[in-house]
Amino acid sequence: MKRRFVAAVAGVVLGLGAVTACTGSDESSDGGTASGDPGAPVATMNADGLPADYPRDQAPLVTGGEVTSVEAHGAKSYDVTMLVDGAPAEVVPKAVDLLTGAGWTVQTGTSDPAEAAQVLRDGKGLAIITNSAKEDQTSLSYTIKLP
Repeated sequence: MKRRFVAAVAGVVLGLGAVTACTGSDESSDGGTASGDPGAPVATMNADGLPADYPRDQAPLVTGGEVTSVEAHGAKSYDVTMLVDGAPAEVVPKAVDLLTGAGWTVQTGTSDPAEAAQVLRDGKGLAIITNSAKEDQTSLSYTIKLP
């Protein structure tokens, strides 16, 4: 009986240790977010939720939304997801207009940009915008690969 009690207590302690290790925050004290690789440097995030080195002029994103995730794949490739107030029919054209204003060219052939993924090119660069409606907001997902 005593052995079973000790084994049970040991199991609970080990289980709590595993749960505690899994619930740690990836956010650093300087506002950056860890990449998951313990040896990787922590990116500094700006108030807009994007990495400090994100090329805002070359690949502008819709402003006023909440960035919900960012993945940087080197210095020239980003995946960004954000929530923006408004329906896709009004938000997606704004996203496309911002990129075309920065020199990107629309490659998709749809008259309603909210209905399909938008593909834009900037020389050898590629931007893909997908969307989904979430109540009175739109979730925009950008994949940006710079030339």
